[in-house]
Amino acid sequence: MHFDSSILNEPRTLQVSLPDSYSQSDQHYPVLYLLDGERHFQHGVLAASLLANQGLIPELIVVGIPSSEAVRARDLATDKQHFIRFLQEEVFAIVDARYRANGQRTVYGHSLAARFSMQLMAEHPTLFSRVIAASPPLQRIDQSLLEALQQRYREGADYYNRVYFTLAHPDSEGAEVASAFTHFTRGLTAHPPEQLTWEYQRHDDQTHISNYYPSLFYGLMKVYQQQP
Repeated sequence: MHFDSSILNEPRTLQVSLPDSYSQSDQHYPVLYLLDGERHFQHGVLAASLLANQGLIPELIVVGIPSSEAVRARDLATDKQHFIRFLQEEVFAIVDARYRANGQRTVYGHSLAARFSMQLMAEHPTLFSRVIAASPPLQRIDQSLLEALQQRYREGADYYNRVYFTLAHPDSEGAEVASAFTHFTRGLTAHPPEQLTWEYQRHDDQTHISNYYPSLFYGLMKVYQQQP
């Protein structure tokens, strides 16, 4: 569907796939939001359908949020606050008004979108209860993100977040990215926030690009199997 975003001041598109049972039921469903939907929508729909049919995850409404090289860095980094408002006030509002969403949201991001998704856990932890992040480049923010997460949950929050994040082979990701990833995971291991359920995996048989396929597939199973 196409609509004009008043927050971003430009036309935007949403891709939507409904569960197999949607037309035969009146139930409400969790929603999987795929950042960079132009890259991830098709394999996201396939993964969600396959895993739901096997009983490994609940049926999901899948929503792709396409981007472009012209606006991606702006939305996910340099002017991300406007994009967060776009998600809160426009995307969620459209999906919740048009479809039977139950308020449980999962976000999936790869690369820069993965870093953005992990930052949301610290800055806006109630937006998404589950985060799947493939190959996040955490260099230069790894320490601040770790501290922000730990501080956020020390404040006695009454919510839980679940996150699954991955990294491909260091030769493909780059030494700086791999080092920041290791530092971040060691910090979480040493001082795990009580309200954060998390798991990470190294996919040394994957490249930075191919990593987004297994990360989404396994990530869906992980964040729905994790218990807070």
